[in-house]
Amino acid sequence: MHTRHHPARARGAVIAILVLAFTALLAGVAHADEDADVWRMEGDDRFGTAVAVSEQQPYYQFPEDIIVATGMNYPDALAAGPAAHQPGAGRGSILLTARNVLPSVTEDRIGDILPDTIYLVGGTAAVSREVEAELYRLANDVERIAGPTRFHTAAEVSRTFFSGTGGDVVVATGTDYPDALSGTPLARAAGGPALLTARDHLPSPTEDELSRLSPDRVFVIGGTAAISDSVISEIRSTTSAEVFRIAGANRYDTSARVAELISGRQAFVATGEDYPDALTGGALAGYGGDPVMLVAQDHAPEPVLEQLREREAEEIIVLGGTSAVSSSTEEELRYYEQGGGNGNGNGPCPPEPGSPC
Repeated sequence: MHTRHHPARARGAVIAILVLAFTALLAGVAHADEDADVWRMEGDDRFGTAVAVSEQQPYYQFPEDIIVATGMNYPDALAAGPAAHQPGAGRGSILLTARNVLPSVTEDRIGDILPDTIYLVGGTAAVSREVEAELYRLANDVERIAGPTRFHTAAEVSRTFFSGTGGDVVVATGTDYPDALSGTPLARAAGGPALLTARDHLPSPTEDELSRLSPDRVFVIGGTAAISDSVISEIRSTTSAEVFRIAGANRYDTSARVAELISGRQAFVATGEDYPDALTGGALAGYGGDPVMLVAQDHAPEPVLEQLREREAEEIIVLGGTSAVSSSTEEELRYYEQGGGNGNGNGPCPPEPGSPC
């Protein structure tokens, strides 16, 4: 369901599909002598961190359009993430709101940007009409993108921002967030959408949107505890795309395995114990072809450290404050990650027969 609450300007902007240079990742472990350059994007809370991410937008600090989603649940922001940070289409980052109150830090950032259009993702159960009215004061146009369920909303986001025929699509569970957190940067780096599924069946709006998109590849994020094999079978019967499951032993391992498909020279790190920081930071990470990997609050799991060593990222950006990722974890990242890039450019790895890499 699309509901416009102000006549939209004739826009003429075409959704830019990112053309990716597919190159292989090096597998060697780095042994450089210098510690990594580690720094934070953080605010006082999830809303402030989203603003801090927004302020790091390269080259287009004041985009024509922005996206706003609830900061109190993950599905809407997950689906909206791949559509954010699209300079060719004039779109900036995702900002977060509470259901009934627009946080002052979010309002101030929107006031700085003065966007033409605000895309409000999610229904009134997620973001109230009162907040919508506040947003209307801050832009020429407010367009709510919503459906009766989170699966419908994700499909509506895809239909709004992404053309069909070819490319990559990410499918993540719509019922829990840990595995799904890594999907936004992968989808954004590939220039495709993120769709949601139930564990045991492919919801009809997701199936319909996959048919419309007709992708070349579908990346399913998470193991069978998150998305069953029967869903993969349904995806294969819906589209002629190659379908790859990307999964690890746990959320941290899964995030490291997803990172193997994204060959940017930076690495973003966020807590795996909550969702807001990874979701808002994931869109910016994917814009640069960089991954988001998950850590515990008080330590960096070994699969993540191993992936950091292998990719030789030039810098590590920690999303969120010390209540999300502790100072000791930050130091652990600085010690284990080594400087220098992998030299492979940005974007998911090249397709090989029977494997995404």
